[in-house]
Amino acid sequence: SSHIYERHCGPFRTLKSKWEMKKKVICLFILFILPIYTGFSDTIGEIDRTVNRISAYITTTIQDKEGISISIEPLLSDSKKNGEPGILGQRISSLLELSLASIYKHAKITHSLDGSSMFTVSGEIQPYEKKVRVIIRIIKSDGSLAGGMHTDIVRTPEINALINANSSMDQGAEQPPPIEDQFEPDDNPGFEVEVQPEGKSTFERNLTFQDIDRFIFQLRDKKSIEISVFADIDIKMLIFQEGDDFPIATNIDPEGTGTSSINTTLNAGIYVIEISGFTPYVTGPYKLEISFSDEPLESGKKIPVIKPGEKLNRSVPANGPDWIKPQSEIPGFYSLVLNSSDTALKVTVYSDKNSQPLFKETGTYPGKPLITGLFLGVIPVKVGVNTASSTGEPVFYTAGLQELRVTKVYPDGTHYRLNNENSPLFILLRIINSGKYTIEFKEPDTDIKVLALPAMVKLKGIYKSNNPLKAIFSLSSGDYLIRAESKNANAVNYISINSE
Repeated sequence: SSHIYERHCGPFRTLKSKWEMKKKVICLFILFILPIYTGFSDTIGEIDRTVNRISAYITTTIQDKEGISISIEPLLSDSKKNGEPGILGQRISSLLELSLASIYKHAKITHSLDGSSMFTVSGEIQPYEKKVRVIIRIIKSDGSLAGGMHTDIVRTPEINALINANSSMDQGAEQPPPIEDQFEPDDNPGFEVEVQPEGKSTFERNLTFQDIDRFIFQLRDKKSIEISVFADIDIKMLIFQEGDDFPIATNIDPEGTGTSSINTTLNAGIYVIEISGFTPYVTGPYKLEISFSDEPLESGKKIPVIKPGEKLNRSVPANGPDWIKPQSEIPGFYSLVLNSSDTALKVTVYSDKNSQPLFKETGTYPGKPLITGLFLGVIPVKVGVNTASSTGEPVFYTAGLQELRVTKVYPDGTHYRLNNENSPLFILLRIINSGKYTIEFKEPDTDIKVLALPAMVKLKGIYKSNNPLKAIFSLSSGDYLIRAESKNANAVNYISINSE
């Protein structure tokens, strides 16, 4: 019987022991993968909690009011080459956009980077050994900081995959080649480039990722200053009095229009100029010109006034610009006509009490009148006249102010033919209901400007790649001055306005 028992039970014991070992291996495997699985399964919840914390901070910082717009930028990642938005940053910003849109009832949420938003939310993804820190900044339209916060995400394998952390943690990771700039480093206080406060100084610089170029000068007497940046990239210019956190003058150009400028008068003191990209990842070369003058630009006695029916013979000085003040006692539309046989001209229209430009117009060639439509009699304005390109010598020009007849129109799709006399068409658009409206034109070389009245603030249109002959504008109820000009005077061209 013992042989029978051993013959039948011995193998059974062997099978049983093997099964016990397999169970132990399975249990160990489950215990091994459980933390990984838990990390993967909770990643979405961790991202959602992060978005909720950021959203709660933004909604307590920015009030929900009509007229307020908030743009959401993709969060940059320092683990990505050139600071590009990573997958994690894109997902957080997308979810944040949806979260804010569901909370705000009056403020407008957008991801547009055209510079028209009152607040811009930007940030960074900063990976560390065990956590990922998310930095959030709220930037006002003048470039100053309205607030900021940070929150942490637990670093799991899936989070690692989303941020591609190895590329930033690896000391041998490939870095973008540096762009030579003889004035670097000048990003921090104490390392600014010194500018002599007399005549004109010129600098040719390069902006790199997250770069801020800083310049410093000291005035012992009151002087006027013009700062001009020539670039094909989106530039932001700020002037600070040393020690202040808020700029005293700004010019933010998100369109890369070629030239941006600040014209103002400063009292004695020490000042810092900051030049940076509109967003941290805007890079490229630019040329900076800083001109000083002893004549205060803000003094109304020193700026000649031109009234309807008058003409002035003026000259743009070598270091430009020349200044004139169009004025009318009767509110209405007027055209300022400038002409020079020597070179094409450029005008910049300012509110008389603000150094931020309202809009700009640039001529095409010498001898062609530059016609600028203005609404006068409500808000005082001043106009800076300069040459379209630097000449290095004074340029004579004539200026005339005359009444401008405009046709009041509604967004009903009517075609309005552009002038064949090589001059712009001006129309007054009246909007009853707020919403999105389209301006369509027949010819591609058509310049469209929409100015909100009465302040004459230029609005930014959205052009879609699949239909470049149509611009979309977000308009509130009110009146708008539209300037349309065809670059091809021989072509038959028209515009039409419709609700989208």
